[in-house]
Amino acid sequence: MTKQNRKKTKYASIPNLRKKAIVNFGLFFVFFAFYIFSATLCTPLLRDYAMIPVFGMPICLLSSLLVFPLSGILIAIWFKKGG
Repeated sequence: MTKQNRKKTKYASIPNLRKKAIVNFGLFFVFFAFYIFSATLCTPLLRDYAMIPVFGMPICLLSSLLVFPLSGILIAIWFKKGG
């Protein structure tokens, strides 16, 4: 491999790296936003909102339990996109 070809392959992957960074940080932001929403909802200050019943359980409990399936879904999306 010549020096010129090596430079072409080295810089040819920058758009691909940018695309991967957007996907990775986007998935992280989705999880982070949901986690912060769930944690904030379960504070004593928002107790009245946290006790709203949804599917027979308080929304605070439901949102904190949904963190785990959401993380699994985001991991599956990450593997499908190629990480």
